[in-house]
Amino acid sequence: MAHSLSALAAVLAFCLSSSALAGTTIETQGFTIDDRWGVSLKLLSDSNNVAKFDLTNIATIDYSVTERYEWNGGDMKFDFFSVSARDGYRVTSIEYSGVISGELIPAPDYPDKWPNSYWGGTATNSSQATFSAYDPDAHPANYVQKVLTFNNLNETVPFSLQNSTLLLPQAFQIDLNVSAWLGLTPGGGDWFPGQGDEGYYSWTTPSTTKLRVLNPVLTLTYAPLSAVPEPSTYAMLLAGLALCGIVRRRRAG
Repeated sequence: MAHSLSALAAVLAFCLSSSALAGTTIETQGFTIDDRWGVSLKLLSDSNNVAKFDLTNIATIDYSVTERYEWNGGDMKFDFFSVSARDGYRVTSIEYSGVISGELIPAPDYPDKWPNSYWGGTATNSSQATFSAYDPDAHPANYVQKVLTFNNLNETVPFSLQNSTLLLPQAFQIDLNVSAWLGLTPGGGDWFPGQGDEGYYSWTTPSTTKLRVLNPVLTLTYAPLSAVPEPSTYAMLLAGLALCGIVRRRRAG
C-alpha cells in the first residue's frame, strides 16, 4: 500500500510539474496568443481593437552592481509567442515598448599629489532587444528583425520597437529576446611613505553600474477583415445595372 501511495504521489508531482511548464492561451476579441512558457505574458487590457500585455519575464531585467574589483556580467531573456487571428479579424501591428533606466557611477579620479597617486574607475552598461514576427513556415532567412540598442545609458528613457504584420498570414510567431550587460573597474590610489621608508599603502574605490527595464509591454493592434463579395453578388449587381439601363431606354423612347 505504501509503495502504491508513493507511486501515485510521484505521478501527481510529475503532472503538476508538467502543467506548470505548459503554455497558456490568452484570448482577445481579435486573436488568441499562446504563451509558450505560460508565465511570461499577462493581459492588461483589450479595447478599441488594441490588446496590451505585461511582459513579466522581461521585467526581471533589473541589475545593480557596486564592486571594488573588475566585474563583467549580464543575462538574456527570451520570449516566444504564437498568434492566431480569429475569423473575420487580422493583426495589423505589433509593438514592444517600455522604459529603460541606466546609471553609471565610475570611481572618481583625483589629481596626483606627492606622496599620493590616484586613478579613476570605469562603469559601462548595454542592452539590446531583438524583435521579430514571422510566418512559422517561412525560411529563417526571410525573417524580418527589428533591433533596439542602448550603450552606456546614464538616464531614464522610453522606448518603442514596432513591427508591421501586413505580409503575415493569419497565424504567426513572435520572438523577443532582450540582453543586459554590465561592466566596471574600480578606482583607487597609492600612498608612498617618506624617503627611506620601505613599501607603500594602496586602496581601491568602488564603481557602480545599473540597468533596469521598466513596464515592458507587448501591444497588438487588430482590425476586422474587409468583406469580399461572392461571385453571385457581382452577378446580381451586373444584372441590376443592366435592368436599370433597359428601363431608362424605354422611358427615353
